[in-house]
Amino acid sequence: MAERREFDQRYAVLWHSIGNFLRNNSGFPVSGVAREGSRRRSNYQNKSDLNIIFCITDDLDKYSVYPP
Repeated sequence: MAERREFDQRYAVLWHSIGNFLRNNSGFPVSGVAREGSRRRSNYQNKSDLNIIFCITDDLDKYSVYPP
């Protein structure tokens, strides 16, 4: 059980660091970052991936977000 708690703590630290990176270094005004995937639902294994969904606040031009 302690091993699972350790993985949960690593996951939380990783999620916070990625969220902070998106907010501070992405170049876009990020309004929110959500956890998704099997880890959020707690039906995961140690090798499960980490899915993050984020939302940009401003109404930016399509080509500034998705360059051609």
